[in-house]
Amino acid sequence: MTAIAPTSRWTPANLHPMQMAFWQSTAVVNATSACRRSFKTEASKRRLIRAALTPSPHAGRRFFACAPTELQAYTIFFEDLCAMTPTFALRTGNPDRDIRRSDLTIHLRDGAIIRVAGTDRPSRLEGGFWDGGICDEYGDCRPEILEQHILPMMVRPGAYIDIIGTPCGRNHWYTLVERIKSGDLPNAAHFTWKGSEVLHLYLGRERAEEVLSQARATMDEDTYRQEWEAAFTSPRNQVYYAFRADDHVEPCEYDPRTELHVAFDFNVSPGVAIICQERRYTGSNPHVARGEDVTMALDEVWIESNSNTRKVCAELLRRYGNHEGDVWIYADASGGSGHSSQ
Repeated sequence: MTAIAPTSRWTPANLHPMQMAFWQSTAVVNATSACRRSFKTEASKRRLIRAALTPSPHAGRRFFACAPTELQAYTIFFEDLCAMTPTFALRTGNPDRDIRRSDLTIHLRDGAIIRVAGTDRPSRLEGGFWDGGICDEYGDCRPEILEQHILPMMVRPGAYIDIIGTPCGRNHWYTLVERIKSGDLPNAAHFTWKGSEVLHLYLGRERAEEVLSQARATMDEDTYRQEWEAAFTSPRNQVYYAFRADDHVEPCEYDPRTELHVAFDFNVSPGVAIICQERRYTGSNPHVARGEDVTMALDEVWIESNSNTRKVCAELLRRYGNHEGDVWIYADASGGSGHSSQ
Protein backbone atom coordinates (compact mmCIF):
# COMPACT_ATOMS: atom_id res chain seq x y z
CA MET A 1 0.00 0.00 0.00
CA THR A 2 2.95 2.37 0.52
CA ALA A 3 6.58 2.22 -0.63
CA ILE A 4 8.00 3.38 2.72
CA ALA A 5 5.97 2.80 5.88
CA PRO A 6 5.63 6.01 7.98
CA THR A 7 5.97 3.93 11.19
CA SER A 8 6.33 0.27 12.13
CA ARG A 9 2.59 0.21 12.80
CA TRP A 10 2.04 0.24 9.03
CA THR A 11 2.35 -3.49 8.46
CA PRO A 12 2.15 -4.93 4.90
CA ALA A 13 -1.33 -5.72 3.58
CA ASN A 14 -2.58 -7.84 0.69
CA LEU A 15 -5.76 -6.34 -0.71
CA HIS A 16 -8.77 -7.71 -2.55
CA PRO A 17 -9.64 -5.62 -5.66
CA MET A 18 -12.65 -4.07 -3.88
CA GLN A 19 -10.46 -3.16 -0.89
CA MET A 20 -7.95 -1.58 -3.24
CA ALA A 21 -10.78 0.43 -4.83
CA PHE A 22 -11.72 1.72 -1.36
CA TRP A 23 -8.08 2.60 -0.60
CA GLN A 24 -7.81 4.58 -3.84
CA SER A 25 -11.27 6.22 -3.72
CA THR A 26 -11.52 9.98 -4.17
CA ALA A 27 -15.28 10.20 -3.51
CA VAL A 28 -16.59 12.58 -0.86
CA VAL A 29 -18.68 9.87 0.83
CA ASN A 30 -17.21 6.36 0.98
CA ALA A 31 -19.58 3.80 2.49
CA THR A 32 -18.00 0.44 3.26
CA SER A 33 -20.39 -2.22 4.53
CA ALA A 34 -18.13 -5.23 4.90
CA CYS A 35 -17.76 -8.34 7.04
CA ARG A 36 -16.09 -8.52 10.43
CA ARG A 37 -12.30 -8.47 10.75
CA SER A 38 -11.73 -7.64 7.12
CA PHE A 39 -9.54 -4.50 7.03
CA LYS A 40 -12.29 -1.89 6.59
CA THR A 41 -11.42 -0.01 9.81
CA GLU A 42 -7.69 -0.46 9.29
CA ALA A 43 -7.92 0.89 5.74
CA SER A 44 -9.88 3.91 6.98
CA LYS A 45 -7.23 4.65 9.62
CA ARG A 46 -4.51 4.54 7.00
CA ARG A 47 -6.53 6.72 4.65
CA LEU A 48 -6.98 9.27 7.43
CA ILE A 49 -3.28 9.43 8.32
CA ARG A 50 -2.33 9.58 4.64
CA ALA A 51 -4.70 12.52 4.11
CA ALA A 52 -3.44 14.33 7.21
CA LEU A 53 0.22 13.92 6.15
CA THR A 54 -0.36 14.96 2.53
CA PRO A 55 0.88 18.55 1.98
CA SER A 56 -1.92 21.04 1.44
CA PRO A 57 -2.21 24.79 0.79
CA HIS A 58 -5.02 24.95 3.35
CA ALA A 59 -4.00 25.96 6.86
CA GLY A 60 -5.50 24.55 10.03
CA ARG A 61 -6.88 21.37 8.52
CA ARG A 62 -9.03 19.17 10.76
CA PHE A 63 -9.62 15.42 10.68
CA PHE A 64 -11.72 13.21 12.92
CA ALA A 65 -12.41 9.56 13.75
CA CYS A 66 -15.68 8.77 15.50
CA ALA A 67 -17.78 5.84 16.73
CA PRO A 68 -21.13 5.60 18.56
CA THR A 69 -19.59 6.48 21.96
CA GLU A 70 -16.38 8.21 23.01
CA LEU A 71 -15.15 5.04 24.73
CA GLN A 72 -15.69 3.04 21.55
CA ALA A 73 -13.95 5.72 19.50
CA TYR A 74 -10.99 5.73 21.87
CA THR A 75 -10.75 1.93 21.85
CA ILE A 76 -11.03 1.65 18.06
CA PHE A 77 -8.92 4.60 16.99
CA PHE A 78 -6.84 6.65 19.37
CA GLU A 79 -3.82 4.49 20.22
CA ASP A 80 -3.62 3.16 16.66
CA LEU A 81 -3.73 6.65 15.12
CA CYS A 82 -1.01 7.77 17.55
CA ALA A 83 1.15 4.79 16.56
CA MET A 84 0.54 5.38 12.85
CA THR A 85 1.59 9.05 12.99
CA PRO A 86 5.36 9.53 12.59
CA THR A 87 7.14 11.66 15.16
CA PHE A 88 8.53 14.00 12.49
CA ALA A 89 4.95 14.97 11.53
CA LEU A 90 3.99 16.10 15.05
CA ARG A 91 3.80 19.82 15.82
CA THR A 92 6.95 19.96 17.98
CA GLY A 93 8.21 16.42 17.44
CA ASN A 94 7.44 15.61 21.07
CA PRO A 95 4.65 13.00 21.47
CA ASP A 96 4.11 13.93 25.12
CA ARG A 97 3.33 17.48 24.09
CA ASP A 98 1.59 16.97 20.74
CA ILE A 99 -0.61 13.95 21.57
CA ARG A 100 -3.22 15.16 24.06
CA ARG A 101 -5.09 12.35 25.77
CA SER A 102 -7.21 14.80 27.74
CA ASP A 103 -9.22 15.71 24.63
CA LEU A 104 -8.11 12.85 22.32
CA THR A 105 -6.33 15.03 19.76
CA ILE A 106 -3.11 14.72 17.74
CA HIS A 107 -1.46 18.00 16.67
CA LEU A 108 0.61 18.00 13.49
CA ARG A 109 3.50 20.19 12.32
CA ASP A 110 1.52 22.01 9.62
CA GLY A 111 -1.23 23.00 12.06
CA ALA A 112 -3.57 20.12 11.28
CA ILE A 113 -5.28 18.20 14.07
CA ILE A 114 -6.79 14.73 14.31
CA ARG A 115 -9.64 14.38 16.81
CA VAL A 116 -11.23 11.21 18.18
CA ALA A 117 -14.83 11.57 19.42
CA GLY A 118 -18.09 9.77 20.05
CA THR A 119 -21.19 10.58 18.04
CA ASP A 120 -23.16 10.52 21.30
CA ARG A 121 -21.73 14.03 21.80
CA PRO A 122 -22.32 15.66 18.39
CA SER A 123 -21.04 19.02 19.62
CA ARG A 124 -17.49 17.66 19.40
CA LEU A 125 -17.98 17.27 15.67
CA GLU A 126 -19.20 20.84 15.18
CA GLY A 127 -17.62 24.26 15.42
CA GLY A 128 -15.45 24.24 12.29
CA PHE A 129 -14.92 22.65 8.90
CA TRP A 130 -13.55 19.12 8.53
CA ASP A 131 -11.14 17.96 5.85
CA GLY A 132 -11.54 14.23 6.37
CA GLY A 133 -12.97 11.72 8.77
CA ILE A 134 -14.16 8.25 9.70
CA CYS A 135 -17.49 7.19 11.17
CA ASP A 136 -17.24 3.57 12.36
CA GLU A 137 -20.09 1.27 13.44
CA TYR A 138 -22.38 3.65 11.59
CA GLY A 139 -25.43 1.41 12.01
CA ASP A 140 -25.27 2.01 15.79
CA CYS A 141 -24.80 5.79 15.51
CA ARG A 142 -27.63 8.29 15.73
CA PRO A 143 -29.52 8.32 12.41
CA GLU A 144 -29.15 12.09 12.03
CA ILE A 145 -25.40 12.27 12.74
CA LEU A 146 -24.25 12.24 9.11
CA GLU A 147 -26.56 14.75 7.46
CA GLN A 148 -27.09 17.08 10.43
CA HIS A 149 -23.67 17.14 12.10
CA ILE A 150 -20.96 15.84 9.74
CA LEU A 151 -21.70 16.61 6.09
CA PRO A 152 -22.52 20.31 6.71
CA MET A 153 -18.97 20.68 8.08
CA MET A 154 -17.32 19.07 5.03
CA VAL A 155 -17.36 21.78 2.39
CA ARG A 156 -13.65 22.37 1.80
CA PRO A 157 -12.14 21.12 -1.48
CA GLY A 158 -10.95 17.53 -1.07
CA ALA A 159 -12.93 16.86 2.12
CA TYR A 160 -14.15 13.28 2.51
CA ILE A 161 -15.82 10.91 4.97
CA ASP A 162 -15.35 7.14 5.31
CA ILE A 163 -18.52 5.54 6.72
CA ILE A 164 -17.88 1.96 7.74
CA GLY A 165 -19.49 -0.91 9.60
CA THR A 166 -21.09 -4.31 9.39
CA PRO A 167 -24.74 -4.38 8.23
CA CYS A 168 -27.10 -3.81 11.11
CA GLY A 169 -30.70 -4.45 10.06
CA ARG A 170 -32.69 -2.31 7.64
CA ASN A 171 -31.97 0.98 9.41
CA HIS A 172 -30.31 4.25 8.36
CA TRP A 173 -27.12 2.37 7.42
CA TYR A 174 -29.07 0.29 4.90
CA THR A 175 -30.86 3.42 3.62
CA LEU A 176 -27.56 5.22 3.04
CA VAL A 177 -26.12 2.28 1.09
CA GLU A 178 -29.25 2.03 -1.05
CA ARG A 179 -29.14 5.77 -1.79
CA ILE A 180 -25.55 5.49 -2.97
CA LYS A 181 -26.22 2.40 -5.07
CA SER A 182 -29.18 4.12 -6.75
CA GLY A 183 -27.14 7.24 -7.55
CA ASP A 184 -29.30 9.42 -5.29
CA LEU A 185 -26.29 10.70 -3.29
CA PRO A 186 -23.80 12.65 -5.44
CA ASN A 187 -20.05 12.01 -5.30
CA ALA A 188 -20.48 8.89 -3.17
CA ALA A 189 -19.20 5.34 -3.54
CA HIS A 190 -20.12 2.02 -1.93
CA PHE A 191 -17.69 -0.82 -1.24
CA THR A 192 -18.37 -4.28 0.14
CA TRP A 193 -16.71 -7.68 0.42
CA LYS A 194 -17.42 -11.08 1.98
CA GLY A 195 -15.33 -13.02 4.47
CA SER A 196 -14.93 -15.82 1.94
CA GLU A 197 -13.32 -13.31 -0.45
CA VAL A 198 -10.79 -11.67 1.89
CA LEU A 199 -10.05 -13.61 5.08
CA HIS A 200 -7.56 -15.93 3.38
CA LEU A 201 -5.44 -12.86 2.57
CA TYR A 202 -4.75 -12.33 6.28
CA LEU A 203 -5.31 -15.70 7.94
CA GLY A 204 -4.32 -18.15 5.24
CA ARG A 205 -6.85 -20.23 3.36
CA GLU A 206 -7.04 -23.10 5.88
CA ARG A 207 -7.50 -20.88 8.94
CA ALA A 208 -10.00 -18.65 7.10
CA GLU A 209 -12.15 -21.69 6.28
CA GLU A 210 -12.01 -22.81 9.93
CA VAL A 211 -13.26 -19.39 11.09
CA LEU A 212 -16.10 -19.35 8.57
CA SER A 213 -17.08 -22.97 9.26
CA GLN A 214 -17.28 -22.26 12.99
CA ALA A 215 -19.40 -19.18 12.30
CA ARG A 216 -21.81 -21.17 10.11
CA ALA A 217 -22.17 -23.80 12.84
CA THR A 218 -22.97 -21.30 15.61
CA MET A 219 -25.07 -18.66 13.81
CA ASP A 220 -28.44 -18.71 12.11
CA GLU A 221 -28.44 -18.03 8.39
CA ASP A 222 -29.42 -14.37 8.61
CA THR A 223 -26.84 -13.55 11.28
CA TYR A 224 -24.11 -15.36 9.35
CA ARG A 225 -24.96 -13.49 6.15
CA GLN A 226 -24.95 -10.20 8.03
CA GLU A 227 -21.68 -10.70 9.91
CA TRP A 228 -19.62 -12.62 7.35
CA GLU A 229 -21.19 -11.85 3.96
CA ALA A 230 -21.98 -8.17 4.63
CA ALA A 231 -25.64 -8.62 3.68
CA PHE A 232 -28.40 -6.40 5.08
CA THR A 233 -30.54 -9.41 6.03
CA SER A 234 -30.77 -9.24 9.81
CA PRO A 235 -34.33 -9.59 11.17
CA ARG A 236 -33.77 -6.57 13.40
CA ASN A 237 -36.12 -3.72 12.47
CA GLN A 238 -37.89 -5.87 9.87
CA VAL A 239 -41.39 -7.27 9.88
CA TYR A 240 -40.66 -9.57 6.95
CA TYR A 241 -37.04 -10.53 7.59
CA ALA A 242 -37.10 -13.06 4.72
CA PHE A 243 -37.80 -10.27 2.22
CA ARG A 244 -35.36 -10.15 -0.69
CA ALA A 245 -35.78 -7.40 -3.26
CA ASP A 246 -34.40 -9.59 -6.06
CA ASP A 247 -37.07 -12.21 -5.37
CA HIS A 248 -40.06 -10.11 -4.36
CA VAL A 249 -39.91 -6.82 -6.24
CA GLU A 250 -40.89 -6.66 -9.90
CA PRO A 251 -42.79 -4.07 -11.98
CA CYS A 252 -46.47 -4.92 -12.51
CA GLU A 253 -49.14 -2.94 -14.30
CA TYR A 254 -52.48 -1.83 -12.89
CA ASP A 255 -55.48 -3.42 -14.66
CA PRO A 256 -58.58 -1.15 -14.56
CA ARG A 257 -60.93 -4.14 -15.13
CA THR A 258 -59.61 -6.53 -12.45
CA GLU A 259 -60.93 -6.41 -8.88
CA LEU A 260 -59.16 -3.81 -6.77
CA HIS A 261 -58.42 -4.69 -3.12
CA VAL A 262 -57.92 -1.75 -0.75
CA ALA A 263 -56.80 -2.33 2.85
CA PHE A 264 -57.26 0.55 5.32
CA ASP A 265 -55.58 1.34 8.60
CA PHE A 266 -57.51 4.21 10.17
CA ASN A 267 -54.54 6.09 11.60
CA VAL A 268 -54.20 9.83 12.01
CA SER A 269 -50.41 10.03 11.69
CA PRO A 270 -49.94 8.59 9.14
CA GLY A 271 -53.15 7.79 7.30
CA VAL A 272 -52.48 4.78 5.11
CA ALA A 273 -54.03 2.33 2.67
CA ILE A 274 -52.53 -0.31 0.40
CA ILE A 275 -53.87 -1.14 -3.06
CA CYS A 276 -53.55 -4.67 -4.48
CA GLN A 277 -54.81 -6.87 -7.30
CA GLU A 278 -54.77 -10.63 -7.64
CA ARG A 279 -53.72 -11.88 -11.07
CA ARG A 280 -51.79 -14.64 -12.76
CA TYR A 281 -48.05 -14.05 -12.74
CA THR A 282 -46.49 -13.52 -16.17
CA GLY A 283 -42.97 -12.47 -15.20
CA SER A 284 -39.70 -14.42 -15.27
CA ASN A 285 -39.00 -15.04 -11.57
CA PRO A 286 -38.61 -18.82 -11.13
CA HIS A 287 -39.59 -18.63 -7.44
CA VAL A 288 -43.15 -17.50 -8.17
CA ALA A 289 -45.81 -20.18 -8.69
CA ARG A 290 -47.76 -19.81 -11.93
CA GLY A 291 -50.66 -22.20 -11.24
CA GLU A 292 -52.76 -19.70 -9.29
CA ASP A 293 -53.24 -15.98 -8.80
CA VAL A 294 -50.68 -14.01 -6.80
CA THR A 295 -51.28 -10.85 -4.80
CA MET A 296 -49.59 -7.84 -6.37
CA ALA A 297 -49.10 -4.75 -4.19
CA LEU A 298 -49.52 -1.95 -6.73
CA ASP A 299 -49.71 1.25 -4.75
CA GLU A 300 -50.12 2.84 -1.34
CA VAL A 301 -51.60 5.98 0.13
CA TRP A 302 -49.49 7.59 2.84
CA ILE A 303 -50.58 10.89 4.40
CA GLU A 304 -47.87 11.77 6.90
CA SER A 305 -49.87 13.66 9.54
CA ASN A 306 -53.26 15.23 10.33
CA SER A 307 -54.97 12.55 8.28
CA ASN A 308 -58.39 10.93 8.58
CA THR A 309 -60.48 8.39 6.69
CA ARG A 310 -62.06 11.06 4.47
CA LYS A 311 -58.64 12.33 3.32
CA VAL A 312 -57.44 8.81 2.52
CA CYS A 313 -60.65 8.11 0.58
CA ALA A 314 -60.30 11.36 -1.35
CA GLU A 315 -56.80 10.37 -2.42
CA LEU A 316 -58.00 6.91 -3.43
CA LEU A 317 -60.79 8.45 -5.53
CA ARG A 318 -58.32 10.81 -7.18
CA ARG A 319 -56.16 7.88 -8.29
CA TYR A 320 -58.72 5.14 -8.89
CA GLY A 321 -62.08 6.90 -9.28
CA ASN A 322 -62.41 5.58 -12.85
CA HIS A 323 -61.75 1.96 -11.94
CA GLU A 324 -64.06 -0.30 -13.98
CA GLY A 325 -63.94 -3.49 -11.90
CA ASP A 326 -65.23 -4.22 -8.41
CA VAL A 327 -63.52 -2.66 -5.41
CA TRP A 328 -63.13 -4.64 -2.18
CA ILE A 329 -62.45 -2.72 1.02
CA TYR A 330 -60.69 -4.34 3.99
CA ALA A 331 -60.93 -2.24 7.16
CA ASP A 332 -59.08 -2.23 10.45
CA ALA A 333 -61.57 -3.75 12.92
CA SER A 334 -60.53 -1.40 15.70
CA GLY A 335 -60.95 1.73 13.61
CA GLY A 336 -64.37 2.66 14.96
CA SER A 337 -63.18 2.86 18.56
CA GLY A 338 -61.30 6.09 18.00
CA HIS A 339 -58.08 5.01 19.66
CA SER A 340 -55.72 2.08 19.20
CA SER A 341 -56.04 0.62 22.72
CA GLN A 342 -59.61 -0.52 21.82
